[in-house]
Amino acid sequence: MTPVTTEDKAFLDAIRGQYDLLAEGFAKGDANIVARQFFTPDAWSVGEGEETAIEADQIEKLYADFVGIYTYTAQSVAPRRVGDAGWDYVEVTLKSTDGSNEIHSYKALYLWQKQGDQWRCVGQMYVEGSFKGSSVEL
Repeated sequence: MTPVTTEDKAFLDAIRGQYDLLAEGFAKGDANIVARQFFTPDAWSVGEGEETAIEADQIEKLYADFVGIYTYTAQSVAPRRVGDAGWDYVEVTLKSTDGSNEIHSYKALYLWQKQGDQWRCVGQMYVEGSFKGSSVEL
C-alpha cells in the first residue's frame, strides 16, 4: 500500500467535507447547494440513459427532484489524487424521507479538481447498484 502523504490526507479530508456538503443540500432540500457549492459551474453529472446535466443550472434542475425527498450518504471506496486532480469511486445511498424506507444504491465516480485552496467536483458518473460482491472491501 502506498503511504499517504500530507497532500493526500488533505484531499481525503476535503472530499469528505464536500460529501457532507452534498448531504446538507439534500437534508435542507436545497439543490442550489449541490449545484453551486459542491459542483463547479462547468461540471457534468452523467447517469444512465439520457440522464445528463451539464453546468450548474442543469445540475440544479436535476437535483431539485431528489433533495429534500431523500437523504444522501456517501462511502468513499477508492480515492486517488494526482497533483491538483483526483477521483473517487463512491458507494452512494439515497434513503426516502417519507417514512417508507425506500432505498436506492448507486455506484458513482466523482472527479475532483483543486481550485485555489478548495477541492470541487468537476464531474460525476453514476449507475444503480453497489460495489458489494466485487473485490472492493466496503
